[in-house]
Amino acid sequence: MTDSFDDKWLDVLAGRDVADDTPVAREARALRAAVLAQQHVSTADMEPSPAMNREQRVRALLARARETGVLPQARRATRLWWGAAAAGMVALAITVPWLMRAPGESPPVVRTADEDVVRLRAPDPRALKQQVLVELREAGISPAGYEAFGRQGIDAELPQPVPEAVRAVLAKHRIPVPKDSILRIEIEAAAPQ
Repeated sequence: MTDSFDDKWLDVLAGRDVADDTPVAREARALRAAVLAQQHVSTADMEPSPAMNREQRVRALLARARETGVLPQARRATRLWWGAAAAGMVALAITVPWLMRAPGESPPVVRTADEDVVRLRAPDPRALKQQVLVELREAGISPAGYEAFGRQGIDAELPQPVPEAVRAVLAKHRIPVPKDSILRIEIEAAAPQ
């Protein structure tokens, strides 16, 4: 093809009227008609049909609006970034307080059944229990007496610091002052001699 054929071909393809019936002009007209027909078919395919449900129509409308620039393009990377940032903040909110706790804090004390229980032996455990209960009440404490598995027992919560009257009662019966505020005593029957 020469430059004049190329110019005619491009003019016909561009839609300019060229009064020429050469094979080059016919070919350009046929190509233009095919391109225009394809363009009309593509836009017809984009139109939502009445059979489409509402969600499909909305998605098609949003896609068309993004293609034309009416709406900004969806940014999945931005959404993922915000999700990762939120997950990181939650992790920090959990981890930082745990790391910032004072080093001197000890874990909570979990008591077992035999921990810090003072065991006494007496010829009459029930009488000794009643005597200690009365003396602790007179010293201003509210002890609880019980009997379990054949043993007499006393439980009491002591104020801190332990008052002198309570210390005197405990010393009278050779009961050590507990390290914490919980007093637990179990009294068993003494073996006969």
